[in-house]
Amino acid sequence: EVGYGIRDTWIDPAKAVPEMAPTTLENDGRTRISQRVAMDSQRVDLLIGDRMTLHETVWIVEEEAYAAREAWAYSVGLSQTVHHKLQTLREQVYAQEYQLQTHQTQLQLQKTLRVMRDMRREMGDMQAELLALRGQLRKAGQSGGDVRVLNHQDAPRDADSHI
Repeated sequence: EVGYGIRDTWIDPAKAVPEMAPTTLENDGRTRISQRVAMDSQRVDLLIGDRMTLHETVWIVEEEAYAAREAWAYSVGLSQTVHHKLQTLREQVYAQEYQLQTHQTQLQLQKTLRVMRDMRREMGDMQAELLALRGQLRKAGQSGGDVRVLNHQDAPRDADSHI
Protein backbone atom coordinates (compact mmCIF):
# COMPACT_ATOMS: atom_id res chain seq x y z
CA GLU A 1 0.00 0.00 0.00
CA VAL A 2 1.21 3.36 -0.98
CA GLY A 3 -0.98 5.40 1.12
CA TYR A 4 -4.41 6.79 1.24
CA GLY A 5 -5.84 3.35 0.51
CA ILE A 6 -4.25 3.01 -2.91
CA ARG A 7 -2.77 -0.34 -3.76
CA ASP A 8 0.05 -0.84 -6.14
CA THR A 9 -1.50 -3.43 -8.42
CA TRP A 10 -2.28 -3.58 -12.08
CA ILE A 11 -5.73 -4.52 -13.23
CA ASP A 12 -6.20 -5.48 -16.86
CA PRO A 13 -9.34 -3.65 -18.05
CA ALA A 14 -10.17 -6.41 -20.56
CA LYS A 15 -10.27 -8.90 -17.69
CA ALA A 16 -12.03 -6.54 -15.39
CA VAL A 17 -15.13 -6.26 -17.59
CA PRO A 18 -17.14 -9.42 -17.47
CA GLU A 19 -18.16 -11.01 -20.74
CA MET A 20 -21.69 -10.36 -21.72
CA ALA A 21 -24.01 -12.15 -24.01
CA PRO A 22 -25.18 -10.23 -27.12
CA THR A 23 -27.75 -7.72 -26.06
CA THR A 24 -30.66 -6.05 -27.70
CA LEU A 25 -28.54 -2.93 -28.03
CA GLU A 26 -25.99 -4.82 -30.07
CA ASN A 27 -28.71 -6.29 -32.28
CA ASP A 28 -30.22 -2.82 -32.70
CA GLY A 29 -26.81 -1.48 -33.84
CA ARG A 30 -26.45 -4.22 -36.41
CA THR A 31 -29.97 -3.58 -37.67
CA ARG A 32 -29.26 0.15 -38.01
CA ILE A 33 -26.06 -0.53 -39.89
CA SER A 34 -27.91 -2.92 -42.22
CA GLN A 35 -30.59 -0.31 -42.75
CA ARG A 36 -27.98 2.36 -43.48
CA VAL A 37 -26.20 0.06 -45.91
CA ALA A 38 -29.50 -0.69 -47.65
CA MET A 39 -30.40 3.02 -47.76
CA ASP A 40 -26.94 3.95 -49.06
CA SER A 41 -27.23 1.22 -51.70
CA GLN A 42 -30.58 2.64 -52.77
CA ARG A 43 -29.07 6.13 -52.96
CA VAL A 44 -26.14 4.85 -55.02
CA ASP A 45 -28.59 3.07 -57.33
CA LEU A 46 -30.61 6.30 -57.65
CA LEU A 47 -27.44 8.30 -58.38
CA ILE A 48 -26.40 5.79 -61.04
CA GLY A 49 -29.90 6.00 -62.52
CA ASP A 50 -29.72 9.80 -62.39
CA ARG A 51 -26.34 9.69 -64.12
CA MET A 52 -27.78 7.53 -66.90
CA THR A 53 -30.76 9.87 -67.20
CA LEU A 54 -28.38 12.84 -67.32
CA HIS A 55 -26.41 11.21 -70.16
CA GLU A 56 -29.65 10.54 -72.04
CA THR A 57 -30.79 14.13 -71.45
CA VAL A 58 -27.43 15.50 -72.65
CA TRP A 59 -27.67 13.30 -75.76
CA ILE A 60 -31.23 14.53 -76.46
CA VAL A 61 -30.21 18.19 -75.95
CA GLU A 62 -27.22 17.75 -78.26
CA GLU A 63 -29.44 16.16 -80.91
CA GLU A 64 -31.94 19.01 -80.58
CA ALA A 65 -29.13 21.57 -80.82
CA TYR A 66 -27.82 19.85 -83.95
CA ALA A 67 -31.30 19.83 -85.46
CA ALA A 68 -31.72 23.52 -84.57
CA ARG A 69 -28.37 24.38 -86.19
CA GLU A 70 -29.36 22.43 -89.30
CA ALA A 71 -32.73 24.20 -89.41
CA TRP A 72 -31.03 27.58 -88.94
CA ALA A 73 -28.53 26.84 -91.70
CA TYR A 74 -31.38 25.72 -93.96
CA SER A 75 -33.39 28.86 -93.16
CA VAL A 76 -30.33 31.04 -93.83
CA GLY A 77 -29.91 29.23 -97.12
CA LEU A 78 -33.58 29.76 -97.92
CA SER A 79 -33.29 33.37 -96.83
CA GLN A 80 -30.36 33.87 -99.20
CA THR A 81 -32.24 32.06 -101.95
CA VAL A 82 -35.30 34.25 -101.36
CA HIS A 83 -33.07 37.34 -101.31
CA HIS A 84 -31.45 36.39 -104.61
CA LYS A 85 -34.84 35.52 -106.14
CA LEU A 86 -36.25 38.86 -104.95
CA GLN A 87 -33.23 40.67 -106.35
CA THR A 88 -33.71 38.88 -109.68
CA LEU A 89 -37.40 39.81 -109.73
CA ARG A 90 -36.55 43.45 -108.96
CA GLU A 91 -34.06 43.48 -111.81
CA GLN A 92 -36.62 41.91 -114.14
CA VAL A 93 -39.23 44.51 -113.15
CA TYR A 94 -36.66 47.28 -113.67
CA ALA A 95 -35.78 45.85 -117.10
CA GLN A 96 -39.46 45.60 -118.07
CA GLU A 97 -40.11 49.16 -116.88
CA TYR A 98 -37.08 50.31 -118.86
CA GLN A 99 -38.31 48.44 -121.95
CA LEU A 100 -41.77 49.95 -121.51
CA GLN A 101 -40.32 53.43 -121.16
CA THR A 102 -38.10 52.84 -124.21
CA HIS A 103 -41.11 51.56 -126.17
CA GLN A 104 -43.16 54.61 -125.18
CA THR A 105 -40.28 56.87 -126.19
CA GLN A 106 -40.03 55.07 -129.54
CA LEU A 107 -43.78 55.45 -130.09
CA GLN A 108 -43.57 59.16 -129.29
CA LEU A 109 -40.57 59.52 -131.59
CA GLN A 110 -42.41 57.70 -134.40
CA LYS A 111 -45.42 59.95 -133.91
CA THR A 112 -43.19 63.03 -134.00
CA LEU A 113 -41.45 61.76 -137.14
CA ARG A 114 -44.84 61.12 -138.79
CA VAL A 115 -45.94 64.67 -137.96
CA MET A 116 -42.65 66.03 -139.28
CA ARG A 117 -42.99 63.93 -142.47
CA ASP A 118 -46.54 65.21 -142.94
CA MET A 119 -45.36 68.77 -142.35
CA ARG A 120 -42.54 68.28 -144.85
CA ARG A 121 -45.06 66.96 -147.39
CA GLU A 122 -47.34 69.94 -146.75
CA MET A 123 -44.40 72.31 -147.02
CA GLY A 124 -43.37 70.63 -150.27
CA ASP A 125 -46.92 70.95 -151.57
CA MET A 126 -47.03 74.60 -150.50
CA GLN A 127 -43.67 75.25 -152.13
CA ALA A 128 -44.91 73.62 -155.33
CA GLU A 129 -48.04 75.83 -155.22
CA LEU A 130 -45.88 78.87 -154.60
CA LEU A 131 -43.64 78.04 -157.53
CA ALA A 132 -46.70 77.46 -159.70
CA LEU A 133 -48.15 80.81 -158.63
CA ARG A 134 -44.86 82.55 -159.36
CA GLY A 135 -44.77 80.89 -162.75
CA GLN A 136 -48.30 82.13 -163.44
CA LEU A 137 -47.32 85.60 -162.27
CA ARG A 138 -44.32 85.65 -164.54
CA LYS A 139 -46.46 84.62 -167.46
CA ALA A 140 -49.00 87.24 -166.51
CA GLY A 141 -46.23 89.82 -166.08
CA GLN A 142 -44.83 89.03 -169.49
CA SER A 143 -48.22 89.50 -170.98
CA GLY A 144 -48.25 93.05 -169.61
CA GLY A 145 -50.51 92.79 -166.59
CA ASP A 146 -49.78 94.53 -163.29
CA VAL A 147 -49.30 91.72 -160.88
CA ARG A 148 -47.80 92.00 -157.49
CA VAL A 149 -46.52 89.03 -155.44
CA LEU A 150 -47.26 89.31 -151.76
CA ASN A 151 -44.64 88.24 -149.30
CA HIS A 152 -44.99 87.71 -145.59
CA GLN A 153 -44.30 91.37 -144.82
CA ASP A 154 -47.24 92.48 -146.91
CA ALA A 155 -49.70 90.27 -145.03
CA PRO A 156 -51.89 91.96 -142.41
CA ARG A 157 -50.78 91.49 -138.79
CA ASP A 158 -53.92 89.72 -137.64
CA ALA A 159 -53.84 87.20 -140.49
CA ASP A 160 -53.00 83.59 -139.77
CA SER A 161 -49.31 83.18 -140.43
CA HIS A 162 -48.91 79.62 -139.23
CA ILE A 163 -48.85 76.63 -141.48
